This record gives sequence, structure tokens and C-alpha cells, in this order.
Amino acid sequence: MLIGDKAKFLGLIFGIFLSSFLICQQSAIFLGLVERSYRLITDIPTPEIWVMDPGTEHIDKIREMSDSQIDKVRSVPGILWAAPLSMTYLPLKLSNGLFHEAQVVAIDQNSLLGAPQHMVKGVVESLRHEGGIILDQHAVQKALVTDGADGKPSYLKLGDSLEVADQYVVVVGIAQLTLGFYPQPIMYMAYQQYKNLTPFKNRHLGFILARVQPGENVEKVVQHIKDQTGLSAFTREGFKWRSIWYFLGTGVLINFGTTVLSGFLLGIAIVGIMFYMLTIDSLPFFAMLRALGATPLTIAQMIYFQALVAGIIGFGLGLGAATLAGQMIILSQGTIAFLFPPLILLLAAFTIVSINLLAARICIRRVLKEDPKIVMSK
Repeated sequence: MLIGDKAKFLGLIFGIFLSSFLICQQSAIFLGLVERSYRLITDIPTPEIWVMDPGTEHIDKIREMSDSQIDKVRSVPGILWAAPLSMTYLPLKLSNGLFHEAQVVAIDQNSLLGAPQHMVKGVVESLRHEGGIILDQHAVQKALVTDGADGKPSYLKLGDSLEVADQYVVVVGIAQLTLGFYPQPIMYMAYQQYKNLTPFKNRHLGFILARVQPGENVEKVVQHIKDQTGLSAFTREGFKWRSIWYFLGTGVLINFGTTVLSGFLLGIAIVGIMFYMLTIDSLPFFAMLRALGATPLTIAQMIYFQALVAGIIGFGLGLGAATLAGQMIILSQGTIAFLFPPLILLLAAFTIVSINLLAARICIRRVLKEDPKIVMSK
């Protein structure tokens, strides 16, 4: 009965496939973007506490502070160390005259706290050299590629010079970093050099990274910082969630939620219609089974089993296609975010099961409503 009409059966499978594919793919892209909203926190795992001006809402929306705030944080009981970190966007000029806007991350040149964790070339200690910078690997391989004299792509390497804010800097390292929302190059440099490149600012400090002394309660030290300095302070996990909620407030959740909801409604429409049509075509068979003594429970089990078989096939195809698309996105090293945790698999499976059960329930009511004698007499 399920595969007797191949056209309707394939339409049913396609509806489940399309619904599961949209739900899996769009949810994975959305979670990938959410992960990028706190990428700086991910790339700098050492500090337990992030301190900032109360007006700072996100790593991309910073209100700078004066350097004197570092000493205030260091004087708070329970603090083991505290180091500066700041971010801004500065113009970057390549040797061929091409301009980019680079995201600059400035770290303490003495302790190197906040430095990239995964170096591809060079060492982080080279940031202490005059004019030294570390670039992200994605920018070196994509945005900052120039045409060589022989017409072949020319990639930046250690020792190459760039012009940043009308001053020359030298590439001393290349690191693997988490991409941001935009494809701008990401550049690490020493905090003192950063202040020299941005002399127009009276305040340069964006964040203060801190770690508590062994045995101290992090939450209590965070509260001490707030009370004693008047600054905002968060644990690493707390600042991560603050960044996520700020990102969700931009409207991205609504956009992706609409797409996922569309996949759900599309699945209900196609699956419901196609499965209902298959059931209607099979009414004489169900009537014959009921006339032979089949109970309503047996009929319901048959229809649920048909929905289960179609759901497994369609969901498997949709999940496979979404996974394949995600692997292609990851391997292409493009700017599209993609994160596929087990949560998405459970969400998609629950959605497809709900759609199939709803469609099966409607069909069961239709079958049990018909009188077997009337159906078989037609």
C-alpha cells in the first residue's frame, strides 16, 4: 500500500527529505553564527574573568577605558594577575595598494596573555619585536592574496611588511583563529604598539583579563571587582552568554527561526497531503482488512508503521544531504558558519517524527470513520 503508487511515495519521501534538510542545515548555520558571536572568548581560554566598562555590550561594541583601571583590578582581593586587551578596526594596505579593514586585537606584550593558541607559523613571543603582528590563516589564504609578477597567487609569509594606519608592520606569525561574522583579516599586536597606532584615542583599554588566586571563588571575586571598581565583570561563561544574548537581539534568531519554521510547515503540507492521498487510495484494502476482523489498533499500527518507514527514509536522506553540505562548507574554508552538534539531530528527528505522527493520526481517523461495507461496495 505504501509503495504501490511510486509517484506519491516519492513525493512523500521528498517532502520529508526537504523538511529535514532545511531544519538541519539552517539550524547548523545558525548555531555556527552563534558560536562566532563569542569567538574571542573561545580563542582566549586562559582568563577566568573578563572586566570591562559598563557600557560595553559585546566584543564588537566596546567602550574603552583608561589604563589606570588595570591597577584597580589588580588591587582587588583574590586577583592573581590582570592584563590588558583591546580591539578595534584599522585600515590595512597591501604591497599592491589594495586596502582592507583589519580587526586588530592588542594584547599585553610582557605576559602575552590573550595570544593565539594555535600558531601555524612563527611563535607568539615574536610579538615583542618592534612592529610585529600575527595574522589569521584564513586571511592569509583568502583576503590578503595578491597577484605575483608571474601571474600566480602570492601569499604573505613571515618577514613581509604591511602598512597599518600609515605605519609599517612586519608579519612575525600566522595563527589559526575562529572567524568572525565578516571576512576582515584579524591581526594580533602588542598593546603598546596598538596605542601608537591609535594616538587619536584618549582611552585605549577595551578589556581586562584576570585570573583568581588558587582556592578563591571566582563568583565572589567577580562581585568584589564590581563593588570595588564600578566596572562590569563576568566569568568566562557569563561573558560568553552575554555575547550570545546580544547576538540574538540583533534579529538573526528571527530570520533563521523563520526558515526552520518554514521547513516544518512545508513538511506538514507535503507529507500530510501525500500521505493522506496514499491512505485514501488504500481505503479498499483497509476496509477489507476490517471486514476480515482487523481491530482499529491493528489498522492504526499499520498506518503508523507506514509513516515510520517513510519518515526514516526521508529523514536519512535529508540528514545525509545536510551533513554533506556542511562538510563541503567546512572544507571550503569559506566565511559560512556551520556547527552540527547532536542537539540539531535530536531537534530534526523530533520534528520529523511529529510531522509523521500528525499526518498518520489524521489518516487513521479518516480510515476508521469509513464503513467497510460502503467502501467495499463502491
